[in-house]
Amino acid sequence: MRRTALLCALTCFAAASAFAQDALAPLKPADRTRIENLAASRDNGLKLAASGNAAELTAVKDLLAQPALPLAEKTLVGKWRCRSIQLGGIVPLTTNPFYECRIVRERDALFLEKITGGTRRKSRLVPLDERRLLLYGASRPAGDPQQPYGADDYRDEVGVLQRIGPARLRAELPEPRAYNSARHEVIELLRAR
Repeated sequence: MRRTALLCALTCFAAASAFAQDALAPLKPADRTRIENLAASRDNGLKLAASGNAAELTAVKDLLAQPALPLAEKTLVGKWRCRSIQLGGIVPLTTNPFYECRIVRERDALFLEKITGGTRRKSRLVPLDERRLLLYGASRPAGDPQQPYGADDYRDEVGVLQRIGPARLRAELPEPRAYNSARHEVIELLRAR
């Protein structure tokens, strides 16, 4: 009985791992590595942010400590408020105000878009497993045309999106390149009312 359960668990793990690798297929090798090293990026970002505002540091640690919950696409589509928290950049810790974001379905794909503020972004969302979505796309200054992922290494971004509450999501972007403003970026999303 134990042997069967162990074999089943290993088979499920292997299948989930293969599915996650397939989801990473559109990424450039360096970006695949960034996703694979997300935990190390988070730890490094928190270490570099340690000299930042104590209350903001406590808040981001709480945000990161929330367990991931199962995702359902129908609960994601719609309007969100989002804010970026940058760890370990030019400034040790920066918490930005909330901006308007949305998750939309375009043809057969799901996208996260930041639609207000000085920096805009559009990222495709692809399932990694039942609790994580791969996020890959590009950021741009407001007013510039949106470019697809892969068009400009500097603006390309990759990360992982998770649901951490009934109306709350968290995205983590390891080692973001654009603007050299962070070693690790966390985006908090709250359902807009």
